[in-house]
Amino acid sequence: MGYDLHVTRADSWTESAASPINESEWRRYVDADPELTFAGSLEAATSEGVLRSESRGLALWRGHPAGEDIFFRT
Repeated sequence: MGYDLHVTRADSWTESAASPINESEWRRYVDADPELTFAGSLEAATSEGVLRSESRGLALWRGHPAGEDIFFRT
């Protein structure tokens, strides 16, 4: 099962473009949090093969209570 989580300054995530979190802010935040690290890419197995996503802002959170790898991207 997947979830979408939106971190935004806006009152509604649909209005996030009006006051974005820019890349330099995101990089400073990730660098300052010991549970986050930049991943660059992720892969997931699907019924049709492996899905790969790449993003400069892709960060991996290793603080999930169940030990799951959780990814965030800008």
